[in-house]
Amino acid sequence: MAETSSIALMDELLLLSPRLSDREWIKFAGLALKAFESGKSVHKKICLSKAGNRHIRSALYAGTWRQTA
Repeated sequence: MAETSSIALMDELLLLSPRLSDREWIKFAGLALKAFESGKSVHKKICLSKAGNRHIRSALYAGTWRQTA
């Protein structure tokens, strides 16, 4: 599974411009954190924004699973 994830990740990363900053890479991959605050009383847990490339995010997620056999 790790080989498949790494191939999928490389396919997506090769499409990116080499001039992107670190923040732009994180944002494009959908790994930027999103905080939700409404006034003084509503403070939800910080989560991933999921606004970026879902293929990169899923390849990174799938690559973290260990295969046991």
